[in-house]
Amino acid sequence: MLPRMDWLNVLNDCKANLYYFVRSQIAQFTAVDADTGNNARITYRLITQNNSRDVNDYVFGIFPNSGWLYLNGTLDRESKDSYNLVVAAKDNGLPSQTATSQVTIEVLDINDNDPLFAEEDYAFKIEENLARGTFVGRIQATDADSGLNSDLRYNLIPANSSFQINAINGE
Repeated sequence: MLPRMDWLNVLNDCKANLYYFVRSQIAQFTAVDADTGNNARITYRLITQNNSRDVNDYVFGIFPNSGWLYLNGTLDRESKDSYNLVVAAKDNGLPSQTATSQVTIEVLDINDNDPLFAEEDYAFKIEENLARGTFVGRIQATDADSGLNSDLRYNLIPANSSFQINAINGE
């Protein structure tokens, strides 16, 4: 009989973050087969898609007897933010039957990148005796993280009573 693939301990999509260590178990697949005895024994494997030469650069692996999907490498959301995997469950019958299930793993962001200024040094020329609040210049920075982890706040160090900076836009 054809194995039926179900999820155990996972949703339709899986989210992973950089805090997972190599060999961390992320999700478990389970398949059931209506056969009995040795014919009902299931083994799991990851299969390639679209004739690619490897399975997502071997970032993930699966324990063949338990169906546990595990991390086999390091994750970096800035390099790759999601992975599409196909898990196959094969019974031990003759002929053997195989069922597949697709999973998308979204790599969550952590605050692992420092902000980068657009310029190494900023220099502004101003005239003397300008009114308080006169625009002098703008400082710009970016952060490769996403969401709240990419929000920036500007301030002057040390604080200066002659100059102020807008904490949100760097003006």
